[in-house]
Amino acid sequence: MGSFGPLNLDKEIPSYGHITSTPKPGWRNYPIVKTLENDFGIPIGFNTDVNAAALGEAIYGVAKGSDSCLYITFGTGIGAGAVVHGKLLQGLSHLEMGHILVRRHLEDEYEGLASGPAIEARWGIRGVELTDRPEACELQSYYIAQAIMEYLLILSLSEKSYPWWRNHESNTIISFNI
Repeated sequence: MGSFGPLNLDKEIPSYGHITSTPKPGWRNYPIVKTLENDFGIPIGFNTDVNAAALGEAIYGVAKGSDSCLYITFGTGIGAGAVVHGKLLQGLSHLEMGHILVRRHLEDEYEGLASGPAIEARWGIRGVELTDRPEACELQSYYIAQAIMEYLLILSLSEKSYPWWRNHESNTIISFNI
């Protein structure tokens, strides 16, 4: 299962499977994996919501057939999950791809520039209502393009990961949830 976070994903720590320091009421330090395993009587696979989405895209979605993919979501924050050479990318903690620095117009951090609340604060309406505002789409694209370039450099995936890069075919492996 995929969950909002922050999460404890380290199976060696007693609080594995907990939603940790979230600001969401009622969920702080919640033992979600243990609760679901007790309720359903089956083992529960557990990761971040964006890693679960990236894995879903890699197995069943637009990245099926590629060995790597990047899934980016724009909501109250910005999150990303990555499958690299067939395995979920996991470091010491969950990936914080919404907190990279991008070249700015007015603000500094990507999440503060391109998340749902940032878009609404800038334009006065929700992002999904901006389809007839090319200047809004151009600004959002400006930030997203920088982030994707940074992610590609950070992840430094092989040419095998991007068959469309080599032969210019349309095989999109970057998926967005806006």
